[in-house]
Amino acid sequence: MDDIFDETGDDLTVARHDVQLIESLRYRDGFREGLESSEQDAFENGFIRGYSLINSLVYDYNYEKERLRLRNFSNLLLRKELEQFENEFQLTLTQLKSPDEINEEQQIETLKRLRIQFDEILLKIKLELISLKST
Repeated sequence: MDDIFDETGDDLTVARHDVQLIESLRYRDGFREGLESSEQDAFENGFIRGYSLINSLVYDYNYEKERLRLRNFSNLLLRKELEQFENEFQLTLTQLKSPDEINEEQQIETLKRLRIQFDEILLKIKLELISLKST
């Protein structure tokens, strides 16, 4: 390539060189920015997905637990099942806080399993409360 600053270089040659340099820099900057942006998007999407799963479960569990406490719920079998769920729930939350324990897919499956388990207990409790009201 010719030296753009020698005496034979004209303005057009210098401009072409500048354009090539700028395009090359923009391409690399765009690549870096695109990579960082996609990593950030993946992180945010994972966070939002995990947060929505755990948030609703924690809220619902604590709400129902407090509601049952206020009603003086007396079915010992269901109370024991709820306590067992709480122990497993707390253990799972501890595992989820340390990311090396299980991968994202396992975390999501664990949360879904806990959600199903909680919903089953909740259904049993509601059926028990309905049967108490009807007697």
